[in-house]
Amino acid sequence: MLLATFGDHEVGRVWEVSTGECVAALSRRTPLLGLGCWKPSEDILFFASAEDIYSYDGRQGGVRHWRRNRWGVLRGVAVTADGRNLICGFEPDLILIWDLWDPEVGYRQLNLKGKRVLRSICLSQGSGELLVNLNSQEELVAELVVLDISREMREVKRYTCHESRRGGVMSPCFGGFLSRFIVSGSFNGKVYIWSREYHEPVEVLSGHTDDVLSVTWNPKVPTMLASGSDDGCVRIWGPAAPRRERKRSSAATAPNS
Repeated sequence: MLLATFGDHEVGRVWEVSTGECVAALSRRTPLLGLGCWKPSEDILFFASAEDIYSYDGRQGGVRHWRRNRWGVLRGVAVTADGRNLICGFEPDLILIWDLWDPEVGYRQLNLKGKRVLRSICLSQGSGELLVNLNSQEELVAELVVLDISREMREVKRYTCHESRRGGVMSPCFGGFLSRFIVSGSFNGKVYIWSREYHEPVEVLSGHTDDVLSVTWNPKVPTMLASGSDDGCVRIWGPAAPRRERKRSSAATAPNS
C-alpha cells in the first residue's frame, strides 16, 4: 500500500505504508502544489505544479507529464471511485472532468456562478456528487456548492457558511451514513457539520484553540470524524455518551467517601 504526502512548494513523497520507506521523491522544475490524488486500484498518482499536471506510476515507477495547465490556479484534484474520471477545480470558478478511459472524449466543463473563488473540491463516497468550496476574503463568508456529476454537471444545493475574522471554511468533505452530512474546518477554531437537508449547520464543535485546517470523516465508521488544527492537536469526534451512561461512568470514577 502506498501513501503520498505533499506540502506547498515542497517535494512530494511516496511512501510504502508497511515499511515506512520513502520509495519516490516527486519534484519538477517548478514547485509542486500541496495536493494530489490516487487512481483507485492502479497505483496511479496525479499531482501538479503551478504550470503542469503529472502522473506517477506506483508500480512501474517514473513520472509522466499529463497536461499543461492553461486554465488557472489548480485548487483540487479527485478521481472517481471507478477510476474513469479525473476532476480538477481551478480558480476562480472552473470545474473540468476528463474521461481517463477514452482520452479522445476530451473534458466536460462547468463554470460556477458567483463572486467567490474556488478553494477546494471533494467527491462523495459514491463519486456521484462533488462538493465545491467557494471562499471570499472580502466578504468574510463562504459557500459550499454540491454538484451532481453523474451525468450532466448541475448544481444540487448551495450552503452559505459562517462568518469569521478571515472568512471561509477549510477542507470541507462529505461524511456520515450515505454521505448525508458535510463537515468543514474553519479559521475560528470550530468544526461545522451540516445535514444535507438544511442550509445552516446542525452542529458546531468547539475544542481547538486555533485554525482548523483539515477535517475528514471515517469512511468505515460513519459516526466518527477527525480534525487537525494549527494548535498542534488532532481531535477525534463521535457521538456523546447517553446521559445515563455518563452518570454511571462518573459514579465509577468518584473517590470513596
